[in-house]
Order: sequence, then structure tokens, then C-alpha cells
Amino acid sequence: MQVRLTGYGGAGEIGGNAFLLDDGRSRLFLDFGKRFGGANTKQEFGKVPGWGDYYDLFMKPRGGHQVHDLVALGLLPPLPNLYRSDMGEAPTLHAGGRGLDGVLVSHPHSDHYGSIGYLRQDTPVHLSPIAKLTLASVQKTGMGGPDDSFVRFKPAAEEMPRTSKERGADEVLAAMPERVLDTAARFQVGDWAVERHDVDHSIHGAAGFILEHKNGPRIAYSGDLRLHGRHKERTEKFLRQAQGADVLLIEGTRVGGSHAHGDPVGKPLTEQEVGRNIQERLVAADVADTKGFVAVAYPPRDLDRLVSIAEAARRSGRKLVITPKQAHLLWTLHGEGHVDEVMDPLASSDLVVLVSDDQRAAQDAGKERKASGRTAWGLWTDDVAQLDAALHRAGKTVTLDEVASDLRGHLVTMGSFTLNLLPGLLKPGQGNGLFVHSQTQPFNDEGVIRDFKLKRWLDHFGLVEVQQHVSGHLSQDDLMHALDESGCKTLVPIHTEHPELSARHYQAARSGGVVKLPAPGQPIDL
Repeated sequence: MQVRLTGYGGAGEIGGNAFLLDDGRSRLFLDFGKRFGGANTKQEFGKVPGWGDYYDLFMKPRGGHQVHDLVALGLLPPLPNLYRSDMGEAPTLHAGGRGLDGVLVSHPHSDHYGSIGYLRQDTPVHLSPIAKLTLASVQKTGMGGPDDSFVRFKPAAEEMPRTSKERGADEVLAAMPERVLDTAARFQVGDWAVERHDVDHSIHGAAGFILEHKNGPRIAYSGDLRLHGRHKERTEKFLRQAQGADVLLIEGTRVGGSHAHGDPVGKPLTEQEVGRNIQERLVAADVADTKGFVAVAYPPRDLDRLVSIAEAARRSGRKLVITPKQAHLLWTLHGEGHVDEVMDPLASSDLVVLVSDDQRAAQDAGKERKASGRTAWGLWTDDVAQLDAALHRAGKTVTLDEVASDLRGHLVTMGSFTLNLLPGLLKPGQGNGLFVHSQTQPFNDEGVIRDFKLKRWLDHFGLVEVQQHVSGHLSQDDLMHALDESGCKTLVPIHTEHPELSARHYQAARSGGVVKLPAPGQPIDL
């Protein structure tokens, strides 16, 4: 019996994990993510291209031909019987071959789940309960395209239904069949017995997996993880469970000096230290000769970072202003019983939700927000309208004018796509306040351009930028220590641009240790 591992994403690169395990009888993917790409064109044109090298916010794959085009560009694995038939599957992929027996999704970051929407509806997807709820919120509050069929399956070629003015959004959503989503912690895929273990990462619902074949190897797959977050004990427990595995697939994002994720060497800041440092910045902004405005950019679904920032805001006498999409995610998780893990947007005194003037007027008039001409397949399902009404009744909404009238009383969540709020808050000039950048630094051309635009906005409105962030990934020192303790027989370094560095350390620490470096599309015998 032979087991082969083939990396179609995450092999010699950061992100886009898609590793196929094939034992000759069953096939399963470890994650099925979107490869971002977007390399530094002056220095790295020879790298395997990803989405950002071909597409952007305005140019996307052709409707009804997504699978055909993405396979042609090397952005989806060229394998038969994987994909839905309504997206122009390449003719060469129709000719026989085994289907897919399952996908293990480690966590709800799009570089690990982002290509699931192209898979057949009957493909079993295994993930944590929080990851499932997160993807449901992403789909409900997103643009609703067939590419985003993560939880509910939207046909691509079918004629759009009547608008939500004629038909309730939830009625249409209910008519969309669900994917096969399994949230069990232990399950079977063919001859593989699989266990899901919680780990700590920069998003809730992250997990690693341990797979044991009845006639073959025991494999540990890390997903993304860290040891300096709020729940490092989860990662420690997974690493203990993974000890002695025949094969260890472990991420190495920060190996070799990836500046975007912080200094790879030495002890990283903890999540709690990030919060305290932001609080110090807020206090300094209050005592400085400025108007006291402070905005903060952070990953919107990083709920640990949200807690750190909300606590910093409270201690400095401010409320954190969040977006409706963030409120929906919190509300969804809290409503499903995860009360000890997330803040309640309806009850927390630390949070308020930004709404438009039109939305506030509609709420004051007792009108529910509707899809406003959008089809019900798109933005704002009925439960979003229910949340809007509940937030309004609880006095948890705030308009831009209300924030502008009390700059020192608010800390505003603001990302690259909401910098256009600044003219409604401030007048151009110096001494307006502070912009806290609490996320990764640019790592490709697209990020460099976005950062340049950010600095233009900040300069125009007289905001001082400070960086305060900690990565969601193991530091290099933590990874090397984990390798020392792993006791695994074979190491496969993944999710890294420098797999050879992990390999050298592992081989030096373990005489006779075997390392297999994955190459895109090339099978490895395990």
C-alpha cells in the first residue's frame, strides 16, 4: 500500500494550502485554499503565480467558466471529478478518474478554504463548528457569488431569482442546498481515522489534524498555529498529540525572515502585550496636542485582536467602533452558544456598530433594512435585518456624525477599503491624531500599492501611523523547538518560502531524520 502527498498550494510558498493525500483507494485534501500570489514583479517574477498575478478586485474569472479558467491558469488542481459542472470544467477533466472523499479545513482564512466554492456540492468538508459558523457569516454578508458557495451552494448558470422585494432573502437562501459540512472531532475518511484538535491562531475555529491509516502512516497536519496567543495551551496540546507521528506537515511562515509577519527570531510579543501597547498609544494620543482621533486597522475576523483593542479602548475611556459585518460574526457565534469565546455586540459596553445616516433614519422610522434592489442571493439576508433592528433597540449603533462629534470617545475600526470615511470625520491638516496599524506589513506589489495609498490618506489628514502587531504564526524559535520535541520520523515543511531552513534544523537535531521537500504538483511517497 502506497500513500502519496501532492502539494497544489502551500509548497514552497506561504498560504494557499492544498495538499492531496492519495492511498490508491481514497483521496482527501488537507485544506483547499486560494493561492494569493501577487509577487514582487521586479524581483520574484519567476515564482509560481497565484490569484494576485492574474486577477484583482475588478477583474475576476469569467462567470460560468470559473473552473475552466482557473485550471487553465494553474490556480486550481488539474484533477478529474472534483469540480461542479456549472462552471465550465475543462474537457480534459471529464474523462473518468476517482472523485474526492473529503476536505479537511484547518481554519477559516481564505488561503486555506477559499477554493471550496468550486468543488462539487457532495464533497464532504470537515471543519470545526466555529469555522462553519464563520463561513456562514462570510457568505451571508458577502457579495453572494457562486464562488463563495462555502456553506450554501449557489448554482452559477441558473437564472437569478426574483429580488428580495418579491421574495424573502432567507427563503431564497433556504432553497440553496447546503454543502456536506461535518463538524465532528473524530471521523473516518476511507481507511483514514481522523482527529481534529484545536490550535491557537489569529482567527477562532483553527485546528490541526492527526490522521492514522489502518495499513499505513500516522500523519500530523498543523494548519496554521502559534504559541504566543491567548490560547497557547491549545497549540501545546496538539503538538503533544502529534509527537511520534510518522509524518509531520508543519507550517514555517516565519522561517527565514518574512518581514511581513514580524521579526522571526527571538521571543515575540504576546496578544495581551499588543493590547497593552495600543492602550499606551491611546493614552498618549489623549494627552498630546491633537484632536484626539484614533483609528485602528486589524484583521476584521481576528476576534482575539478585537478583544485586545476593545480592552485598550475601554481603559482609555473610548468605545470601539466596529463594522456591521464584524457585528454579524460576533452575533452568529454568540447566538450559537460560544458565549465564553466572543463578545456580545448587543450587550458589550465596549462596542458600537457604525451605520449610515440612511440606515439610522430607516431604523428610527421602524423600517427593516432590505436588500435595496439586490437579489436575495446577494448581500443582507433576513437575519442581518433582524440584527440591525436589535442593535438599534439596544442603542448599539453610531453614525459618522456622532463619532465626529466625540472623537476622544471612540476608537474607529478602519481598513484599506474604509479610508474614505476620513473626510466625514476630520478636516485636512496636521495634528488630528493617530492611526494604529495592527496587521501584517506589505509582502507583494498589491500590498505595497495599498500601503502607499494609506500613507497618502494619513498624510493628507495629519495622522501619525504606528505599527503594533503580532503574527498568527509560530516564531522561528518556537518552530525549531517544536521540531526538536516532535519525535516524528519524516518532516514535510509547508506554508513557507524557506523549507530548506526547517529541513536543516530538523536533520541536525535528529540523526537519521528524513525530510521531504514538497514541490508544486509533484507527488511525494510517504
